[in-house]
Amino acid sequence: MHLARFLSAVVPADAIAYNEVNIAKGQMKVVSNPSELNDSPHIKHLAAIMDQHPLVQHQQKTGDVSARKISDLLSRAGFHESAVYREVYRHIGCEDQMAFTLHATPEAIAAMAMNRSRRSFTEEERASLNLLQPHLIQIYRNAELLTALQEKLAGVERMMHKLPVGLLLINARGRIKFATEHARRLMERFLQPAASSDCLPPVLSEWLSKTRVWNGHSLPNPTGHLCLEGPAGKLLVRSVREAGDDETMLVLEERPSERTAQSLRVLGLTARESEVLFWVTRGKTNHEVALILGSATRTVQKHLERIFSKLGVESRTAAAGRALEVLNG
Repeated sequence: MHLARFLSAVVPADAIAYNEVNIAKGQMKVVSNPSELNDSPHIKHLAAIMDQHPLVQHQQKTGDVSARKISDLLSRAGFHESAVYREVYRHIGCEDQMAFTLHATPEAIAAMAMNRSRRSFTEEERASLNLLQPHLIQIYRNAELLTALQEKLAGVERMMHKLPVGLLLINARGRIKFATEHARRLMERFLQPAASSDCLPPVLSEWLSKTRVWNGHSLPNPTGHLCLEGPAGKLLVRSVREAGDDETMLVLEERPSERTAQSLRVLGLTARESEVLFWVTRGKTNHEVALILGSATRTVQKHLERIFSKLGVESRTAAAGRALEVLNG
């Protein structure tokens, strides 16, 4: 939309649109100014016949990506006889179009298109677009790179949120810059609440403050980690910090106390089966339990099958219910 508004000041038109066209699949995305055209049924139909568009045919045949008008290729009568005019442009009042390409492959094209209700585009306007085109192509490539980077970062963040440990990124002032959902849940269960969502709980803040700096290198707390006991287990906190880096990563990991996990052995379970069932009561998936215990997901599933058989139940929920009766008893 920003690009469409910008171009309207350079080459005024009744409508200016950014188009992504997948010729092979007959798909099309349009962002236009005015925005009413985005949802026009005629524009949506254009995707099905885009391979018949004279400007698309010209680009695909010649590889020319410069600014071109429909009136360069077809007479008025010839344009009126075309399918794209009869089925689309006649209905939206377009008698001529000038477009230039931002990106092109044999299967797809991304382009800017300007529509007018009469054949009035000038050579000066064409020259202006051709002068702008290299800069707009670079903007397009930058946007592609940024989008790809954002998608990768989003994927990494999704993976981080699924880890069986909690992660906190702390800045030099001791404030939380990033926290996974699991880290937030662990802090709620094991620690006193902080003053605000970006503040560390007091016990973590005090522990981090004991980190010493010598000759530009951070030295971790002599204990190496912080261990906090809870009602049904313990919380291990480890810090990861590169020398000279102003940010610290805290890794939070919940572990059952031996007494807690092994108390489930009264149900007739082995030591490993007791550990598996304990983590099931904590809502962990088979994959997460496998990561925590350092085993294969299939092995965890086998343990669960034996647990179900020993407890006489058929589901994780029922097995967890039996375990919680013991843990809370």
